[in-house]
Amino acid sequence: MSVDEVSSTPTALIPSGWRHYGHWLYRRWLALVTVLLLACLQLPANDAVPSVLILNSYHPGYQWSDDIRRGIEEVLHEHGSPIHIEIEYLDSKRHPEVIGDPVLTAYLRTKYQRSRFQVVISCDDNATWFTLGVRDALFPGTPQVFCGVNDLQRERLAETANITGINESADIGETIDCMLRLHPETSRLIVVTDTTETGKGVVREVGRWRDLNRGRVSLDVVDDVSQSRLGEILDQAKPGALVLYSFFFRDQDGRSFDIAESARFVVQHAKVPIYSTWDFNRGFGMVGGKQASGVSQGRAAGGMARRILDGTAAADIGIEMRSPNLWVFEYPSLRRLGIPVSALPPGSLIVGEPDNVFYRYRHLIWSVSALLCLLVAIIVTLAWNISRRRRAEAALRESEESLATTLDSIGDGVIATDAAGLVSRMNPVAEALTGWPLREAVGRPIADIFKVLHESDRSPIDSPVIRILRGESVASRGGHCLLLSRDGKELSVGDSAAPIRSRHGEMVGVVLVFNDQTAAKVAAQKLHDSEQRLRQHEKLGAIGQLAGGVAHDFNNQLTGILGFAELLSKRLSDPSHLRSTSYIIKSALRAADLTKQLLSFARKAKYSTAKVQIHDVVHEVSALLAHSIDKRIEIRLQLHASPDSVLGDFSQLQNALLNLAINARDAMPRGGILTFTTAIETRTGGTVDPDAPPESHVVIGVSDTGIGMDSATQRHLFEPFYTTKAPGKGTGLGLAAVYDVVQSHAGRIDVHSEPGHGSTFTIRLPLHRSGSSAAAPACSPTPTGTAHILVVDDEEMVRTLLADTLEDHGYRASMCSDGEAAMAFLRKSESSVDLVILDMVMPGCSGAETFSRLQASYPRIRVLISSGYNLNGEAQSLLDQGARGFIQKPFRATDLVALVATTLKQ
Repeated sequence: MSVDEVSSTPTALIPSGWRHYGHWLYRRWLALVTVLLLACLQLPANDAVPSVLILNSYHPGYQWSDDIRRGIEEVLHEHGSPIHIEIEYLDSKRHPEVIGDPVLTAYLRTKYQRSRFQVVISCDDNATWFTLGVRDALFPGTPQVFCGVNDLQRERLAETANITGINESADIGETIDCMLRLHPETSRLIVVTDTTETGKGVVREVGRWRDLNRGRVSLDVVDDVSQSRLGEILDQAKPGALVLYSFFFRDQDGRSFDIAESARFVVQHAKVPIYSTWDFNRGFGMVGGKQASGVSQGRAAGGMARRILDGTAAADIGIEMRSPNLWVFEYPSLRRLGIPVSALPPGSLIVGEPDNVFYRYRHLIWSVSALLCLLVAIIVTLAWNISRRRRAEAALRESEESLATTLDSIGDGVIATDAAGLVSRMNPVAEALTGWPLREAVGRPIADIFKVLHESDRSPIDSPVIRILRGESVASRGGHCLLLSRDGKELSVGDSAAPIRSRHGEMVGVVLVFNDQTAAKVAAQKLHDSEQRLRQHEKLGAIGQLAGGVAHDFNNQLTGILGFAELLSKRLSDPSHLRSTSYIIKSALRAADLTKQLLSFARKAKYSTAKVQIHDVVHEVSALLAHSIDKRIEIRLQLHASPDSVLGDFSQLQNALLNLAINARDAMPRGGILTFTTAIETRTGGTVDPDAPPESHVVIGVSDTGIGMDSATQRHLFEPFYTTKAPGKGTGLGLAAVYDVVQSHAGRIDVHSEPGHGSTFTIRLPLHRSGSSAAAPACSPTPTGTAHILVVDDEEMVRTLLADTLEDHGYRASMCSDGEAAMAFLRKSESSVDLVILDMVMPGCSGAETFSRLQASYPRIRVLISSGYNLNGEAQSLLDQGARGFIQKPFRATDLVALVATTLKQ
């Protein structure tokens, strides 16, 4: 319907201009209403869809940017929920000047002033640092996720809140090590990069690798050259050289190149193997390496953004410093260079493998071929064995005819019978063993001459001859029967019988062969017993070695837990937090006591010497037993020793009493009373020196009301491996270990027992009077200093802890991960180093070897030894050679600083 149709005014009276204006106004009004309706319909939906802004440093079509964008979008759209994504390209690679231009900020403010984003994702360095500078003005309160940032330094983000992200780092050092491992003949390494920010990060990584591997190969870094000069350098590379190519996007003349152009240029000019640390260089003929991936960076950032959209705060996600790089290699290059896949790092991705049937099923084809060859070999072997057996059977038939003439020369007893089982012949050995002379035995049944009994129950058993006569081809018993001779003597024998056949195959008799195995059986039993003891000893040695290794590694971990907990407690003021760190410290110290027990079992530790309250030991043992032994056993404590102090190792004394209590429990299978007693015993004078001062002992008694022991058992009680328990119930080491602990504490152990009247073990340990011990040193402020200390430890956590602790007390600390790195460091900075803290157990150059080299090259530098083992033989040897001190892991910060201060004063 038109305007003219709804008007009551005659159209002739309305000017034509006004009629056009009315049509125009009507159309504008209708469009406005339509827009408002659509906005009203769409507004709730837009509010419900989260929005994400991606700020990319570079430009669309650039492969790295496209890979990051693809990785982000893959993760954000994985769950199918709608997400509105805005993408802004800053184009800073082609136009780096835009980052500092205020026009860019004004443009983004104008463009997004009405937008509300739930997450802003910044890709690569330029976009990330630009966003950090303007996000409070452009996107106030919006969480930021970054990715692709090279050589990230956390201090730049120290004051920045509501941010998370992932660092992009090329694993230059790992790739170089892999290259040199695959090409051991390499003498020169050429690193190609440019002067972009990422290129500078590559140069820094190469520099760090060079510092740790100086002199390993000749290393040339090519970064600030023209493209033509780069081509000349690569053309001149000779066999024995390798190229590590990162990227070459801008040369010395300011010219820019895309990924494909620069990669093809390098491959065209370099005639030696080329490795790469970025995945966008695939497909151009390079070998590969541990590569950074734009897709991996994007997926990691997208995952963090997805967690923020799901309600997780950015601060709770944290910054991921480890770049998700992968080992990737190109199969054509590997094949061209003759590098086997088995030589590559585990988990490597092989790109471009052939897809033909033979290659796909090569393992199956080789397996089937090997199986066929094996079957052929088996068939040939069987045929040869059959032929050999036939020849042997023919020879046997011939030998049976001459049996009568050879019996007398056989060293074993031999009896021949006829087909009815009557004795026809015996050799002299058989006469001696059976007690029957040949003249009396001939014609008698074999059962009268060869009487055998079962070894276990002495019941009569048939001889092998009877079994042959019943139809068996060969009968043998080895050595499981007793021969009863004519005079009643019993011999352990091994016997076997076989039929005697004629040329025609008829059985004409039986030959019985037997020998005296009495002496051999006794010797075999002794050998078996010795082997069992040796096997048990080897098993304990292996367990001890394992326990020592576990304790050493555990001590390294405890060092970090204890040390960092102490550092943390110094920086906390909240009482609840301080209480939590104190619990961590107590738990770590208790765990350290457990590792001491493992080291002691492994013979890796000496017993510690400290003041021990015997009553505390007894109470702990009693508490342990109360929850573990038969409830019919009553535990009684009669503790009268006062004082009750000794010098020794709490854990070892506890284990000794626990061993005695467990033996007492086993002696009371129907229940009874287990009693712990203590008393003080003082002896004046002695048989050797009557004028000697009185000697006091703490006497500890462990008594039971069990089955008791006879005197023969008591004589062997403390011998290793001696036990009266059934097999599998004990090793015979418990009381031997108790004896060892008592001896190591300068004590004595006695036992009194009678069968049926229980047992009492009495331990006497020298009493420690507190007045006779050295006075405890007065508390003094924790030492501080300004010396330069070099920490050498292969555990990153331990050397970081040592450095932080020393620097916390004013010292200057440097760190090295092994002996070779330490020697390299000292060659440059020997004059400034005052003290070296050296770990004993390190891969490659061990602590002992490093100490010898330090003594030879830098004798003025003091050295402290550190180890997860206790002060064992090797550590003591280094102290004897000139080391200034030893500190056991784990250690308290105060102990470390005090030892350092004391050593520096020497």
